Amino acid sequence: MGYYSDLRLCLTKKDYLAIMKKDEKNRNACNYILHEDEATVREYTKNGVDCVFIRRDSFKYYKEFNEVQLLEKYLNETKSGYVFFRIGDGFDDIEYRNTAKYKELEAPFGFINQIRNQAINEVKIKNANYEKTQKQCIILNTDEIIDYCNADKKMVDDIKQWSQRGVQFKLVLDIDAKKENSSAEIYLRKPEDEQYLIWSAGNVRTETALNFIGYPNVEVFLEDLNKEESQTENESVEDEEDEELE
Repeated sequence: MGYYSDLRLCLTKKDYLAIMKKDEKNRNACNYILHEDEATVREYTKNGVDCVFIRRDSFKYYKEFNEVQLLEKYLNETKSGYVFFRIGDGFDDIEYRNTAKYKELEAPFGFINQIRNQAINEVKIKNANYEKTQKQCIILNTDEIIDYCNADKKMVDDIKQWSQRGVQFKLVLDIDAKKENSSAEIYLRKPEDEQYLIWSAGNVRTETALNFIGYPNVEVFLEDLNKEESQTENESVEDEEDEELE
């Protein structure tokens, strides 16, 4: 029983051997993660760089474990960096780190680039189909966020406490003037750039959302939105003309 993770790790052979040597002095505490008797360890050479790829499935990667803390320490001490990928039992528990000084260490992780490219293409498609009736508005004022979502006392206390720790809040209103209802989501972002959804409302009256960001009605919102679109188009034309002159 417990929570299990699958780990993929790549580092230079020199760093791998250095880690194994350090681990010997710590009674081979990390053997169950790194040693070929417990994990799949594969060596490969690419562009003259000797690399070691480690695959360890279904084991407890608890940050409070001494051996896990040791491994993290070893990795931080590598000369050439590493590529680290861990996926846990939770559907959203995915951890990816890349400090590698050599691109060759990224070879076993080609799927990361595939995901990144797919996400970029999806954004391009979404932007290409972007309607002038829709706008995403971002507000960073904590008091406005508390007021907008009618936060209860506990949530207010939590928000104020998080704010003192340097947490940023982001209220995202996704407004579509064609629809009666829009959506709203509140995120908090920790200083180390971790972002969490803390409140979501899939059906928010579009009129209420517009009033909240200062628009008296849909007509004024659309007029303002079209002005922004026209300004953006004019700036693009001016940029193209400047390029032609150059």
